[in-house]
Amino acid sequence: MSIVIVGVMVVAALTTLGGSSQSQRVRASRLLGPALAQQLMSEILQTRYQEPDEAPVLGRESGESAGSRAAYDDVDDYDWWAESPLKS
Repeated sequence: MSIVIVGVMVVAALTTLGGSSQSQRVRASRLLGPALAQQLMSEILQTRYQEPDEAPVLGRESGESAGSRAAYDDVDDYDWWAESPLKS
């Protein structure tokens, strides 16, 4: 009889532990999105408002690829930029 009671208690404890770890994963993923958005906004706010060298053109200028943000030098270069999956 004691084996049955201990078995039920172990199953209940493992179920509780599994639910807790799942809850922590969900909470961590919900915090990741706003943190990455804040990081991207900080990066955008450090760039110029207008193109420093050329005549103003909305969007990316020649030499600025859609895949890499390394060459982005003004705010409008980030227009329609997307990355999937999310990365820091």
